[in-house]
Amino acid sequence: MLILIDCKTSSILLILMKISLALFLSLYCITCIAQRTITGNVSDTDGEVILGVSIAIKDSAIGAVSDFDGNYSIVASIEDVLVFSYPGYITQEKVVHNNIQIDVILNIDPDIEPITYSCFQRFYRNTAYLQHGVHNGMTGVLFESSGDILPLKWNSFFSVNYLTDFDTNNYLNIKYRKNSKLGKKFYFSNSLELESTRLDNFQYDSYELSFNKSILISKKDKYHYLNMDIIAGYIDYHSDMSSCSFGYGIGLGKELFDRFYLGTNFIHWNEFNEYNVEAIYSINRFRLIANYRNINQFKDLQLGLGYRFHL
Repeated sequence: MLILIDCKTSSILLILMKISLALFLSLYCITCIAQRTITGNVSDTDGEVILGVSIAIKDSAIGAVSDFDGNYSIVASIEDVLVFSYPGYITQEKVVHNNIQIDVILNIDPDIEPITYSCFQRFYRNTAYLQHGVHNGMTGVLFESSGDILPLKWNSFFSVNYLTDFDTNNYLNIKYRKNSKLGKKFYFSNSLELESTRLDNFQYDSYELSFNKSILISKKDKYHYLNMDIIAGYIDYHSDMSSCSFGYGIGLGKELFDRFYLGTNFIHWNEFNEYNVEAIYSINRFRLIANYRNINQFKDLQLGLGYRFHL
């Protein structure tokens, strides 16, 4: 009798084990289907990839970090929420759903002082352009740097623009900008710009100081920041007329859509006005630039192709 009970018990236990194994395999398969490897790329609004962005699954200890090319991979389920965070940028959250690739563009947070670590820097800090002046037939280079090559702090910017026709005509522009803070949350930048042009029957030298502030327009707009410049300067102008005068003006700039920036400024000198329009479009490491300048008799459209790099 005891033997019969043991046999029945063994049969019941065997059936239960089979059922448990079947349930385990079913749950394992469901988990495998629900989870997948998510890959993607993280960049800023200028199209520059960002190294060291933290990608974490919300309410868990699982995470990853973007590499030198801004790429990342992480295993997540369809209901998981990925949290993308980096110092100085607005944190973003993305629900996985059925996606296997999630690319993210991070916006700079104007209310937080940007922070840079030596191993986690915005990667492409320099841009070199080849340029051509359409109206005056001059060709040259434009170099921009926010550090890396030049001994500048991360929050400084320096550019040199030189064009020539390899004869008597030439154009030179040098600009330096520094980001600053007033109090705990008021961020702005100051710029110093020196410009000199020499043509056969025309020349001028100008010196400009400007105050720049990014203004929040609407949180509903993805490209919701408007850059505003207040400009003051001095110009020494010689042509059919000569003028040495002080001037003042205003500039506005905004990213109109993804990776396309348009900026313009107007300066009133005593006897004439100056207009400038600049358009920049970024494609990965490449940049297309167009800059139109009108100062009394001097008009020029500069077109350029740039490449961003680091050392």
